[in-house]
Amino acid sequence: METPSPYRAAVLVSLGMVNINRAGWWAADWLVEGHDGDALRTLAGCDDTDTRELNDLLPEALADTGHPLPDVRTALAQVLRWTAEEVLAETRTELDACRLMTDLFFEYRSDLEGQPMAELAYFDSEWEFLESSRCEVELRSVVREACRRQLALADLSARSDWRLPEPWGRKR
Repeated sequence: METPSPYRAAVLVSLGMVNINRAGWWAADWLVEGHDGDALRTLAGCDDTDTRELNDLLPEALADTGHPLPDVRTALAQVLRWTAEEVLAETRTELDACRLMTDLFFEYRSDLEGQPMAELAYFDSEWEFLESSRCEVELRSVVREACRRQLALADLSARSDWRLPEPWGRKR
C-alpha cells in the first residue's frame, strides 16, 4: 500500500478510515521526505504490534509534519471532495463511492446534512437489484451528478469573496 501524504493521513485518521498498523512505515517515509519531530521519529521506530501506541503517537506525529488532525466536518468535506474528483476522473467506481457514502452516513449522518453526496447513502443497494430497478447507466449518471454538485458546493464555499446575494426586490 502506498504511503499517504501527511495531510491525507490526518484527514483519514480523523474519520477512523486508516489501517493503523501501517503508521510506523508512513512515519519513516515522512522522515525521508524531510519532515521531523520527536513523535514522528518515535512512531517511525514502532512496529505494528502495539496498535495502542500507534494510535497514541500518530496524531502527534502528524502535527510534527504540520498537519494536525482536522475536525470531523473538515475531514468529511475533504473526503467528499476527493471521492467526487476520483469518480469524475474514473479512478473510483460509482458503486464504490456509494458504498463509502453508506459507511460515512452510518457514522456521521448529522455532519453530512446538506451535502449532495450524502444522497448516495444506501444507494449501493440499487446495484444489487438492477433487474428490478433502474438500469446501471442511470445509476452511474445519478452518482456522477451528485459528484458534480458536491464539487460545485466545495468550490463555492472555498471562495473567500463569496457572499449571499441581496434578497430579490430589495431597494437601496
